[in-house]
Amino acid sequence: MSDTIFQNSGCVNTILGSLNQLNGFLPLSYVERVDTTLNTKYRVLADVSPLSVPKLLYFGIGSNGYSCTTSTANSPMHIKHQPDCRNMDLYNPIPIRVIPLEEEVELPWSERSQYRMRVVKNGYAYYYLKLIDWDPGRVEIIKYSSDGEEKDYALNPSNFLNPSAPTTPTTGGSLITSDRIIVRATGICRVSMTELEEAMSLLDQSYCMISEFGFYTGCDRYINGAGEVLLTDSDVELEGELPGGAEGIEATYVQLAKHKTQLPVTLDSANSTLETTVSFEASNSIII
Repeated sequence: MSDTIFQNSGCVNTILGSLNQLNGFLPLSYVERVDTTLNTKYRVLADVSPLSVPKLLYFGIGSNGYSCTTSTANSPMHIKHQPDCRNMDLYNPIPIRVIPLEEEVELPWSERSQYRMRVVKNGYAYYYLKLIDWDPGRVEIIKYSSDGEEKDYALNPSNFLNPSAPTTPTTGGSLITSDRIIVRATGICRVSMTELEEAMSLLDQSYCMISEFGFYTGCDRYINGAGEVLLTDSDVELEGELPGGAEGIEATYVQLAKHKTQLPVTLDSANSTLETTVSFEASNSIII
């Protein structure tokens, strides 16, 4: 299942998401609102300021993206809740992992490094966010033809760094065609029954029925064993080793950028996985 950032039904850009998009593009002062963050909600590094304009790094899941009603035939019917652009979190966020603290210390860093927003409750570590897998790890430039075929498009500075004006008059005509150049970034969000079964056994068996996705901006920071941000911080490099003094990575200044609701999807077997994508696209209609 896939949708673009501009789709309206069941999917909305939040005010916070639009704010961060513009701040990332324009040379204007960034105004912090820590009271709008998940960090304030969960009391996790709530007083930590962003190092830079937050980036879209994480996703979370929820279970209240729909309601049940009765159709004219007196049969049950599911209807998606429409998300509100003012929302700052999901209608009913649920943890992706719930791990006993005594078992958490044995969790390999290669696995633990995927999760964020760690909240400790009653001897358990609740992780509410997981990293988005940006695939292929770069922004793509694609030529989209009228027949739906997509090909990589190569920039041509030899012709367009010093462009020539068109010789064909444009008055009364149009250069718009069905061929387009699309600039696209696609993130993959995966959650498995293996992850959710911990929360299901402890909290609620219905957690395998997912009907909400949230896509969040934030800033990764290195933390020490006490859960405090390292004072001598640097850019987080997930591919490398943790720097000296660091015991983990936590998300700071996390805000909901996009809220998606859907009819419930059930993970119904031990090996089942739910995958959704979040895509940002910008396109132009051009003559090629």
